[in-house]
Amino acid sequence: MHPDKRHYFLCVSNVRTGSTWVETSLAALPDVHADYEIKWRPAYPPRPLHLVIPDATWRCREQLRQLSATAPVVGSKLVLDPYAMLSRSEIEALLATIEPDIRIVFLTRDYFSIIKSLLVRGGINRLAQPTDPRLTGVLADTLRTTPPEAESTYQPLAVNQESFNAIVNTVLILFVNDLVCLEIYKRAYQAMHVDYENIQERFKEIARFVGTKCSDDIIEEVIINPTTKKLQNIDNRFVDNWHVLQLFCAYMDCLRDLSIRKRLSLFDFYRDDGQGHVTVTAPGIEETYRICQTLLARLAA
Repeated sequence: MHPDKRHYFLCVSNVRTGSTWVETSLAALPDVHADYEIKWRPAYPPRPLHLVIPDATWRCREQLRQLSATAPVVGSKLVLDPYAMLSRSEIEALLATIEPDIRIVFLTRDYFSIIKSLLVRGGINRLAQPTDPRLTGVLADTLRTTPPEAESTYQPLAVNQESFNAIVNTVLILFVNDLVCLEIYKRAYQAMHVDYENIQERFKEIARFVGTKCSDDIIEEVIINPTTKKLQNIDNRFVDNWHVLQLFCAYMDCLRDLSIRKRLSLFDFYRDDGQGHVTVTAPGIEETYRICQTLLARLAA
């Protein structure tokens, strides 16, 4: 099959938003090849499952084309890290690497759930069945190494006046990451946005969007027998003063959702002074932060 006749797709998202669930589910379809996780210049040694974007000369379509010589539909996922805010030059370089004819699946999730999943349980994903014959490739092999006990190992999260700044900074990084993904979404000729809570019910729509021609019965089989294990929701009791953190996260959810609905620009909220100092500015963020700090002070009194 001529490469130009094939369909290429990319899931773009923050961590802990269901990208592994979507990618492995699509990979289970017989005419789809999906593998690896694309990273923008990670600040840590990349793992075997990572395809690293080194600079603006990297081209997504060519990398996807090399994943399979025969599959009619080929894709992967770009997951942005929550450890440091991207500079404007990094954002512009990243955007230059993704061609607009690649079909984009933009995944989001509420920030409170991401923070709990990230900081309480860690980046844990497990296959529903480690011997699942539908799944091959580097991503699946990596998931097979996850120990079963990892999904029930929790690290309680202290939310107090001292820790709140660092947690808020992580939420702001997640917010900027989502707006970077929104820029990718807006520049694509074909793109869809799916919230984490709607992945299962919209999976058939996602599968058709990326280009699969397999039967409805095969798609339904993937929904009924999922590729990844649905981990238990993390009880709020593992987060001290969880309601304060949830308040700040809910406000940032509203800003993110408004940006998606109104197709706002990342640079409506983002400021980079060119000297390594990046800030996020929007009406209500500082006020919500001060309210949360006041609540934490009263709870500590």
